[in-house]
Amino acid sequence: MANVHIWLATLGLEKWIFSASLVILLILGLWNYCYRHIDLWILLGVTAYVARFWTYHRWYDDALIVLPMVTLFRIAKQGPTYLGGNVMAGVLLAVTLMVMLAPGGLFLFPPPWDMWFVTGQISIWLAGLIFLLGWAWHTKNHKPRLNS
Repeated sequence: MANVHIWLATLGLEKWIFSASLVILLILGLWNYCYRHIDLWILLGVTAYVARFWTYHRWYDDALIVLPMVTLFRIAKQGPTYLGGNVMAGVLLAVTLMVMLAPGGLFLFPPPWDMWFVTGQISIWLAGLIFLLGWAWHTKNHKPRLNS
């Protein structure tokens, strides 16, 4: 449900799956190259989210989300940060943890509730990805300056 291949197939664009996959992987590679000097955990978190959205996975592959959860935890425990990033990371971590307590939420609820659960899960993961992308940008562009 939560991957580009299914989304394209749903729209009748199956012939674009390979091209979309190639573009996604090229963008991820370029992004990782541009941000290679930031914290490794941010790189791992973003890459895990992209991998989860990129291609078809079974429900047990939601374990990929553990990497971004560790990243969010590390940001949250830093203490007060610029614009309350630590609070946002903590909230995202808590909400992600709540929806991950029932892996394979597709099997947790009967239809149509299962689709609502999966849609909420996807929305939370997208919010986490957007947050980590923003945090990476902030980390790269606002390095602390040493007094000389």
